[in-house]
Amino acid sequence: MKRRLLEYLCCPRCQANLTLNPLKELDLEIESGSLSCDRCRRDYEISEGIPRFVPIELSEKVKLNVNNFGYEWSWLSSISEKNEIEFRSYLGEILPEGFASRVVLDAGCGMGKFLYFTGKYGAKDAIGVDLASGSVERAYKNTMHLENVHVVQADLLHLPLKRCFDFIYSIGVLHHLAQPEQGFYNLVEYLKSNGKIFAWVYGYEGNEIYIEFLDPIRKITCRFPLWLNKGLSAIIASILWIVIVLIYCPLEKFKLRGLPFHEYFLYFFKLGFRPFWGTVFDKVIPSISHYYRREEFVSWFSEARLSQVSIFQRNANSWSGWGVKQ
Repeated sequence: MKRRLLEYLCCPRCQANLTLNPLKELDLEIESGSLSCDRCRRDYEISEGIPRFVPIELSEKVKLNVNNFGYEWSWLSSISEKNEIEFRSYLGEILPEGFASRVVLDAGCGMGKFLYFTGKYGAKDAIGVDLASGSVERAYKNTMHLENVHVVQADLLHLPLKRCFDFIYSIGVLHHLAQPEQGFYNLVEYLKSNGKIFAWVYGYEGNEIYIEFLDPIRKITCRFPLWLNKGLSAIIASILWIVIVLIYCPLEKFKLRGLPFHEYFLYFFKLGFRPFWGTVFDKVIPSISHYYRREEFVSWFSEARLSQVSIFQRNANSWSGWGVKQ
């Protein structure tokens, strides 16, 4: 934890300021210690360089989700130029260079693959939050050398942060919350006036076949041992990869795009097999997944009273959207 992070933190219970009590400090990083609330006197641990605000009260379903995704990001932990391509594809018309000199929140940062580039694009400060311990440790290791990047372990529904952000993005996380809409509304509260929020969620449109026949299986596989899901997803990904190479790629050459998941498969073919394997794994491990129709997703932005709203489909099976807080 860098000392400058303290100016953005507050007690998640009473929103009071926190006092830093370092125990071990190395260079610019506080490796261990605690944060004490000036009002309710509650203490929060700092360990392995990360301030920890993990709520005690988590349902078993949420705990399973958190543990499974923590394993995923411990496994898929390296950052490459493909992550930058992926980041830009999510954001669409939003130019990441616009992050320069802004205070940015990555809400559900995983292992930090987008947080890293947010810092590289010149954010004044970029703060990544994730609830999974396996995720935040990897995110911290991937970004600790960047002076403007910080990592916090916390729940998106109980953020230990002040309402000070110019830009907030949440990519692939809200639809795995027990209360996705509430998670979105809660993030909007942390924006400054005229601040912008971006969210990406699974779409119902384009996923009808998957939702009908395959998503119910996820409710079983999410409880499998993670090593088994890793092997199972490798087999599924390999079979699909052959299908992509032998069928989808030749059809694309002739502009024949009528098969299900055409844009989705071709997008991952460009990224390579390992990211595709990862996304198959990502489909079999969640204990919670929600899919949204366009009108449902649009309603989030209208209910939050955001202006300049833009909603667009990504890979013909998901929704991206952004808006500005008035």
